[in-house]
Amino acid sequence: MARSKGQAGTIQQLGRTWRIGFWEAGPGGQRKRRWQGGFKSRAEAARALRKVLSQVDDGSYIPPRPDTVGAYLRDWGIATAMKENVQGSLNIAAAARCAGVKRIVYVSGTGVTIGSGPVVQADETRPRGRPVGVLCASRVRSEAAMLGEAKGELEVVVARFPYIWGPGETLSAALQVTVGSGRFRWINGGRHMISIVHVDNAVQGLLRAARQGRAGEIYWFTDGPPLQLREFFEAHIRRAGFTPPTREISFAKARLLADTMFFVWSAFGSKKPPPLTPTIVRFMGQEITVVDTKARRELGYAPTVGWPDASLARHIA
Repeated sequence: MARSKGQAGTIQQLGRTWRIGFWEAGPGGQRKRRWQGGFKSRAEAARALRKVLSQVDDGSYIPPRPDTVGAYLRDWGIATAMKENVQGSLNIAAAARCAGVKRIVYVSGTGVTIGSGPVVQADETRPRGRPVGVLCASRVRSEAAMLGEAKGELEVVVARFPYIWGPGETLSAALQVTVGSGRFRWINGGRHMISIVHVDNAVQGLLRAARQGRAGEIYWFTDGPPLQLREFFEAHIRRAGFTPPTREISFAKARLLADTMFFVWSAFGSKKPPPLTPTIVRFMGQEITVVDTKARRELGYAPTVGWPDASLARHIA
């Protein structure tokens, strides 16, 4: 039996045929080996392995017209989240090694920080938060897994973004049904501060991280000064064609409702997320502000679009 082993993939000869082995993440984040066999040559097995390792997010993770904020965040289905976020990240690293890629810029965000309470002017030294909910749990493990793949000739740089806005944004569509149904509530009044980043600034950050970022480092990128979540969301609600609602709910009550719904929906094996999840409460109900001093100092990052902008309508649309 001949064997060729990589970081995340294995090719084995079994008599006259070949098989491939690769890792997948289970519901609890534990890695499990899977095998596919019956290949007639090592070359055929190698092609199959490269295909398997490169089959990551197919673009459906954030659907263009979700029906709820929960669907927008995809905060449901732990097995799917682990496959898309954790295993997807490991597949990217393995595919990069197969293709001879030397550097990966891994895109991360506030989901890795919000599980441990309000995020106030945090920088890259703030530890990752508790893995609360489905989305946050998978993102926390995913970022850690990707940084763990930074070894040998493969370099990994992490680019973190807060709320992203600008052309192609999906938040307006996510709010459309929730606001239209009358279920939307401002958690904690929505008057807490958040950091945001325009897509143009995010692209600049990605390019600078790719060209100048230090291997194994994390960099935040923002538009600069934070603003109230309510102001940011109201602009997107208007873009969706609605008058911003005024009803509010306290953070404590929202968290209790979310935890209860999460338990009940899970107990009954629902395939759809509840209208309120622990992740939604933390994304929308507490301060999430970060600083990008490190990126400005080390990478020369300088945002070119701010909020509000003279051509705000064009930048949101």
